Amino acid sequence: MCMKRNDILIIHGTDYKNMTIRLLEQAGLAELIGDRNKKIGMKPNLVVAKEPSRGATTHAELLEGVICYLHDNGFRNITIMEGSWVGDSTPAAFRAAGYDRITRKYGAA
Repeated sequence: MCMKRNDILIIHGTDYKNMTIRLLEQAGLAELIGDRNKKIGMKPNLVVAKEPSRGATTHAELLEGVICYLHDNGFRNITIMEGSWVGDSTPAAFRAAGYDRITRKYGAA
């Protein structure tokens, strides 16, 4: 379902995890999703096996913030759906980005 929103939420800082949680709270994402039993697929930007600070990958703290927000709101059926750039190793990119640590910590698939 698509909903038109006139508000643009902006936040500044470097506490990426908590900033992400605050933005999702302000956006009311849990209410938009609705059913807590829905399967949620997350597709971060995972290109190459390099640290997110290099600019080619979504920072793991953003991913963690989304998962924390979802868990805090009763969502548990969460899957990370991503593959690296053609010719790169997806498992190596997961490790380089820190996604493996996040998925283990929160039980996301």
